Amino acid sequence: MSHKHLKRHSGEYLSGRPQLMAFALSMLRNHAQAEDVCQEVWLKLIDALEKGREIMDTGKWCRGVARNLILKQWEKQKRAKVIVDSELLDLAEQSFDEIETDDPWWAQRLALKDCMQGLSDVNRSLLHMRYLEGNSIDCICEKQQKTRSAVEKMLTRVLARLRECAGKKIEVQR
Repeated sequence: MSHKHLKRHSGEYLSGRPQLMAFALSMLRNHAQAEDVCQEVWLKLIDALEKGREIMDTGKWCRGVARNLILKQWEKQKRAKVIVDSELLDLAEQSFDEIETDDPWWAQRLALKDCMQGLSDVNRSLLHMRYLEGNSIDCICEKQQKTRSAVEKMLTRVLARLRECAGKKIEVQR
């Protein structure tokens, strides 16, 4: 398995993890169990990639694995009088698939994700600190040992670049 191949699927897994967690949580109604399912899906993804399995749609593949894990979980809980309803699970999985293909926000998200991959590590790190970790500009300045003006300019430029790139990708799709 190539590093590039692993990096692509890892990125797709991570960007789709909130939806995977929502899917598992909606079926299990237990945060710890849903988290366990997501972690098991990750391990199965890595294992499949290491064995050379070709995965075309990482999100769909992960939901399929999660679906099977949830069914197993429900089977274990059968003794606790949990009703196993694979039809319900099929409908939930279908609705998550439809979100990805029909939702205009999904297209924007995919375009933005593609554009993010084209950024330098420094710029991705900057966005990560600001928007995922929620660091203030001052905190970023301290971590990066840069002036406030320099950090603000970098953020402005990176966001403008992402906006332009995503806009072009969405326009091409139309």
